[in-house]
Amino acid sequence: TAELGRQSYDLKPDPLATQYYYYSWKDSDGKGSRNRWAVAGELRMPLLDSLNLSVAGRFDQYRFAGRDPNKFTWSAGLEWRPVDSLLVRGSYGTAFRAPDLHYVFTGPGNDETSVTDFYRCDTEEPDAESYDDCSYGSEGIIRSRVGNKDLEPETSDSWTAGLVWSPAPWLDLSLDYFNIDMRNQVQDLRANEVMRWERDCRLGLNGAVATSDTCVDMLARVTRTQGGAIYGVHVNPINIAQEKTSGVDATANLKLDTGIGLFRLTGSYTWVEKHDIQEYPDEAVVDMFAINSGYDIPRTKASLRVSWEKNAWSAAIQGRRLGSLPNGWSYDEVWEEGDPGPKIGATYRYNANVQFRFNDHSQISFSVVNLFDKKPPVDPTYTSYPYYDISWFDTEGRSYYVQYTHKFGGSPL
Repeated sequence: TAELGRQSYDLKPDPLATQYYYYSWKDSDGKGSRNRWAVAGELRMPLLDSLNLSVAGRFDQYRFAGRDPNKFTWSAGLEWRPVDSLLVRGSYGTAFRAPDLHYVFTGPGNDETSVTDFYRCDTEEPDAESYDDCSYGSEGIIRSRVGNKDLEPETSDSWTAGLVWSPAPWLDLSLDYFNIDMRNQVQDLRANEVMRWERDCRLGLNGAVATSDTCVDMLARVTRTQGGAIYGVHVNPINIAQEKTSGVDATANLKLDTGIGLFRLTGSYTWVEKHDIQEYPDEAVVDMFAINSGYDIPRTKASLRVSWEKNAWSAAIQGRRLGSLPNGWSYDEVWEEGDPGPKIGATYRYNANVQFRFNDHSQISFSVVNLFDKKPPVDPTYTSYPYYDISWFDTEGRSYYVQYTHKFGGSPL
């Protein structure tokens, strides 16, 4: 295959909104484009009656912001079927992704938020029981942001190994191990993260050295008044030096054909063994599951779906489980190594759907999201609005949707 492409980005808010229309608030505009070309090839072939090989290669080149990043990526996989009911598989691959245009070309903008002034809390009120009790625990600031034309493409290596077992026509089980190494991943800096770095660099904590490239960058992002009060923090998209994760995915599919219809049961479970991040090349690797790492991710996720089909009718209910998360205290307190620390317990959400097919080209469906009207989990340690973890939860209650679909011509639905 061969490809040519062009993408353009043009963000045009009200011109008045790009000025200081409300004290320090200023919306961003932005404009830019990029061209891309790529060539690729794929091959799948049998090596033995029971062994298949698949390989693929691809070369991409982008042109934007006076630069032309490019990379050759490839992948290879093996599938071995020693018996009809068992498939053993493995793969290795590389990947390449140019940064989104919004990260590159967005213009300057400001808003207001609050941060913890870790430096003043640690130097002026070291006896405070927590940062929430510190006089500088919630300081209002002006946060400024702009795109970054020097962003590098994201790259990664990954490998998987696993098996699929089908002991009967109505049952199949799979288990796969994954290992992913991502480099130069793009994300926005967080203002509180910059404040932590400023404290560490000024006080020489957590291995920070004031003259390192990282500390020079972080200290330049913080603006203080002559009296030492925090005034502003500058953030922008950056390339993370490295992020690694590994774990296990398990799935099960059960099919049962009865006189009252076809029933299907599908379950999946993901367990993450590790998730480490190194934001700058000269800084330490951080375990994102550590209770005081400043990151907020679950170690496990699971889902279970039960469905039924009979003639023109079908229905399904799906439940999703999100594993435990650190609560608000865990980010600011120091915990002993191995101490699980305070947690928000696992949460469950359910959705349901009923569908009727009039013919091969039209159908109607009725869906309910958040079937049991579950609220975000209560966490009294979140002391600012909206008082729950917005990274994983929202306030959408039970919601109903009706959708009619009609396909004019072509293959059936």
